[in-house]
Amino acid sequence: MKAISIHQPWANYVVLGIKQCETRSWPTKIRGRVAIHAAKIKNSEYEEGMALGAIIGTVEITDCCPVEILRNSLSKDEIKRGDFSDGRYAWKLKHPVCFEKPILLRGYQGFWNLDDNLVKQIEKQSGAC
Repeated sequence: MKAISIHQPWANYVVLGIKQCETRSWPTKIRGRVAIHAAKIKNSEYEEGMALGAIIGTVEITDCCPVEILRNSLSKDEIKRGDFSDGRYAWKLKHPVCFEKPILLRGYQGFWNLDDNLVKQIEKQSGAC
């Protein structure tokens, strides 16, 4: 299984289904379920109690397209949760799962692979935050 690190609070927004597009400067061909890792970096939008440095859930990536294609069809709230400026890409997200117990783990940039033991832990997790 692949994983991707996202800063808080956006990582929480993804696993709670509040954020339905992840925007990046690069496209991805990855589709299917990926683990969402909450990066350790705190920023001005971080809220007390949010997990850091842990896998907090999973989501399915169903598509990837230039932001210009879908920007006008998104809500103002969705636009606020990403960088939809020209030249960027939107990864469409569906079927989020939020873990009850985050799995502490060091993250990495870009997509990275989880070992089989972690995948088994992730498969056991379900429920809502």
